[in-house]
Amino acid sequence: MPFEYFKVNNSLTTTLSEQIENEIKVQIANRTLLPGEQLPVMRLLSKNLGCGVVTINKALMNLKDQDILITKGNKGVFVADLTDSDISALNMDDLSDKIEEAILISRQRGMSKEDFINLVEILFTTLEED
Repeated sequence: MPFEYFKVNNSLTTTLSEQIENEIKVQIANRTLLPGEQLPVMRLLSKNLGCGVVTINKALMNLKDQDILITKGNKGVFVADLTDSDISALNMDDLSDKIEEAILISRQRGMSKEDFINLVEILFTTLEED
C-alpha cells in the first residue's frame, strides 16, 4: 500500500520530526506500509507534510537508527524487513504512547489514578458489549 499522508500539528508538545516518526511507525504497525516498501522522496514528503526537508531527514534517520527503515544507496528509503514480532512491538509502543498521553491529560484535569482506571474499565466494558 502506498504511504498515507497526514497532518503534522504545530500545537502538540511533540516535535514535528517526532510526529512524522510516530506516524510512519503507526503506518508500519497497521501494515499500511509493508516491509520492503519504498517511502516517498524527502522533498515530496516535505511538500505534502508542510515541513522542512531537515525535519523529514531527522525523522527518517531516527527510524533508520532503530532499524525500522533502511536506505538502498541512491534508490531511496525503504521499510526494513521487519518480523511480525517487530511489528507487534511497534503496535505496543504506539498504544503505550497514547495511554501515557491520556494519563498526562487526566492528571492535568485533576483526575485521580482510581478515577482514571475506573474510566478505562467502563470504556473497556462498553466496547466489549458492542
